[in-house]
Amino acid sequence: MTHRVIAPDLAGGINDGSGATKDSFLNLAGDKAANSFSTLAGIGDFPNKAKFAADYKTEYGQDPTGYAAQGFACAQVFLDALGRAAATNPADNTALRAALVTALADTSHKYSTIQGDFNFDANGDTSQKIVSIYSYDGTAKDWKFETQVDYATK
Repeated sequence: MTHRVIAPDLAGGINDGSGATKDSFLNLAGDKAANSFSTLAGIGDFPNKAKFAADYKTEYGQDPTGYAAQGFACAQVFLDALGRAAATNPADNTALRAALVTALADTSHKYSTIQGDFNFDANGDTSQKIVSIYSYDGTAKDWKFETQVDYATK
C-alpha cells in the first residue's frame, strides 16, 4: 500500500532535517518516508540559495533546515528597522524602543532580504504569500524542493 504524508511544517513540523539529522522526521521514519511531502510557509527557492546553504554549513556545521533562510531574513528586517530607528537619534532605550516600533510598523518601507523584497501590511503580514512544497528524496535521504506557490497572485 502506498502512503503519503502531507503536512504543513508550521513550527515543529516534519521538514526538520535530513535522514542524517538525529530525531528528524526523515531519520525516524527511515524508508517509510517514501511518498512523503511537506510544505513550508515561505520561499523555498531564492537567488543565492546555494551560497546561503554553503555559508550556513560553514558557520553551523550542518545543512540549513526548514525556516533557516526565513530566520535570516527576519534578522535582516530587524537590523534594517533598528538602523532606521537609531537614525532618529533617540535619547534613551525607551525612545529607541518606540522608534523601533514605528520603524517596524511602517507599511511603506520595503525590506530587501535574502528572500527578496517585501513589506508588511497594517496587520503585520508580509506581502510575500508563498508556500513551498517538498518531497522526500530517497536517494539523498532528504527533502527535495519541488515548487512554490504564490497565493497572492491567485
